[in-house]
Amino acid sequence: MKKINQLISLIGLSALAMGISSCGSVPGTSVATVEPGFAGLKIQLYGGEKGIDNAELVSGRVWYNGYTENVVVFPTYINTYPFTKSPTEGSPTDESVVFSVSGSPVSADVGVSFGFTTEQINKNKGTKLHQFYKQYRKTPDAFRANELRNGLRNCFSSVAENQKLTPSMLPYNQQKLVAGVTECTQQRFPSIAIQDVSLLSPLRLPADIQRSIDEQFAAQQAA
Repeated sequence: MKKINQLISLIGLSALAMGISSCGSVPGTSVATVEPGFAGLKIQLYGGEKGIDNAELVSGRVWYNGYTENVVVFPTYINTYPFTKSPTEGSPTDESVVFSVSGSPVSADVGVSFGFTTEQINKNKGTKLHQFYKQYRKTPDAFRANELRNGLRNCFSSVAENQKLTPSMLPYNQQKLVAGVTECTQQRFPSIAIQDVSLLSPLRLPADIQRSIDEQFAAQQAA
């Protein structure tokens, strides 16, 4: 009987060892690597500590339970992303920012230099990274493609309206327009670090307006 019990124990241990070795770890355990220049949020999905408010700020090699926890990684370095019409920059689809000026559509290739930040807000609310994820629940790529691009569109339209610009005035007021859009974007997204907004090419105006501007410029040159 003693030998039978020992045999059963050995079989149980062997099965456990095979389960661990086949997965590389205890079943359910996952690992994420948060490289330098990035920050991670380890979020509890269940229990009394669940939710973003109690998320742990992590870096390096992070072990977590894939069933009850999640790790979301964000770049904290400043990176410039181009929202352009060209399929060879940024996205293969048209990501140019189209906004309205006096009822006319204007298209712009825009570069945005931004990053996520672990700046502390206060002891109760954690960091700006916690604040960002609590508000948007988006990965960096999803946020950039949706909220950030839409925010830029709204800022271009509102700044052009506040500055009382018309389409024909845009070529001569680009710096003023971009400065206003940069400030607007910073205010719109206080939980991330917006360093700069820039135009990557001349604004694309409606054909009739562009033709009128070109004719006016040619007449001035001739005079």
